[in-house]
Amino acid sequence: MDISPSSTPTPSRKSRRRSNLFPQFTHNKNKALEEKMKNGELGIGREIPVKQGFLYKKSKKPLNKDWKKKWVTIRDGYLTYHSTLQDYQSEAQGKNIPLKHTTVKIPGQKPRGSRPTQGSSGPSSLIESTSSYLESDLSSLHICSAIESDKLSGTNSSFGKESTHHKKRHRRSKSNNKQNGEGVDDSYGYEFIIVSLDNKQWHFEASSFDEREEWVTKIEEEILNSLQEMESDKSKYRISGISDRASVQTIREVAGNSHCVDCNKPNPDWTSFNLGALICIECSGIHRNLGTHISRVRSLDLDDWPPGHVSVMKSLGNSITNSIYEHNIGGLTKPTASSSRDEKERWIRSKYEKKEFLAPLDSPDSIKQQLLYYISNSNVPSVAKVLAHLPSPDQVNSPIQPSDGKYPIHIAATIGSLAIVQLLIWHNAKADAIDRYGQTALYYARLNGHQDIADLLIQHGGYSTSRNTMNGSHIKRRPRLSAMGSSALDVFDTLPASII
Repeated sequence: MDISPSSTPTPSRKSRRRSNLFPQFTHNKNKALEEKMKNGELGIGREIPVKQGFLYKKSKKPLNKDWKKKWVTIRDGYLTYHSTLQDYQSEAQGKNIPLKHTTVKIPGQKPRGSRPTQGSSGPSSLIESTSSYLESDLSSLHICSAIESDKLSGTNSSFGKESTHHKKRHRRSKSNNKQNGEGVDDSYGYEFIIVSLDNKQWHFEASSFDEREEWVTKIEEEILNSLQEMESDKSKYRISGISDRASVQTIREVAGNSHCVDCNKPNPDWTSFNLGALICIECSGIHRNLGTHISRVRSLDLDDWPPGHVSVMKSLGNSITNSIYEHNIGGLTKPTASSSRDEKERWIRSKYEKKEFLAPLDSPDSIKQQLLYYISNSNVPSVAKVLAHLPSPDQVNSPIQPSDGKYPIHIAATIGSLAIVQLLIWHNAKADAIDRYGQTALYYARLNGHQDIADLLIQHGGYSTSRNTMNGSHIKRRPRLSAMGSSALDVFDTLPASII
């Protein structure tokens, strides 16, 4: 008699062996529920979102960059995503992305510009000016394009696993399109990226070309609405601190700051703070498209102003900035406030990106020697001019004099010029650079009592060091004041002599 073993998976045993570790899929139920949510039939007592539905989101974990399905909603100036639709229904806490200071872009495409979207309202000048948030900076776009190129070519092994996952989803999307009679073939998939002012990025992917366009349009509309509310309620968001108000007023009184540095429009409210200039709201959008490596934009009235930013703005200003970047314009005519956006953009790109009108250096000496001289004399305008002439950002991260191994940031921290230290950091100077004596700029700032510079350096990764003379090696230690040899002190005591 043939008796089946007890482990044979009979139908009854199959049903008994189902585990809660692997919950059963309820695809049809979820799909019907999703359709009701999209149509606004299920609001569960909350305001119906502007847009909601499932999207794939790329994980930020370094060891697991898979794409996971999320329930995403747009409402009240925020994009919120939950792990499941059930989490959203049960009002579980989701992850929020404030859209006010972000931009949305599509990999492989040029910035979409500041075109007004359907259904948006408000002054045309404000709509045109929102390019500072609706257009991505070029540097981020280049990074994104490089990553996409690596994915498609398969040359970057770190994206190999991710590329395979993409191909599977692309095949699924394309097959769905064929079934639905659509002829869309997007080799990049249907991705879009939300980028914040501090360059945080959130990668999402829709299920089709039309779905992605709808999400991007809704996000752009929400960004625009947030900016319009911010503009109309400007008085509510004005800086309330007395010291900050005094700093902003001082910035406004700097020579040339009564008019936009690029088009002469009166009473500008925005700044390119690393250039030390005030700009109008329309020019601010063009400046943001230059990329943060060229121009960093901030509102004069709506944003906070750290001491380092204020020191640069007070030390430069529109008159000095134009003496550097508009030194020789020849017979060209500068744009006016009534000039078209295209005219302004051509001028701004020629001025800052191509540096066609840049003032020449004052000395035939090397750039390193001139930088050393102007830093030691706390001459901020001349330091800004020399930095504009740097052929490579790596120049600020190499010793000026090989004999003592001092970097520009060490000298600026010793002299005590907050504006120069801030400018050097914006030009990629390393706050944790170690000189020949095993010390960082933070050590010298504290040694000479420049606490504001010390705070700035700490914010950008600076730390104190202690010299280990054994085998000439240098060891990082916890931030603290450490003993320094008299020979190292002598070098800085005789700094003016070495400069001459």
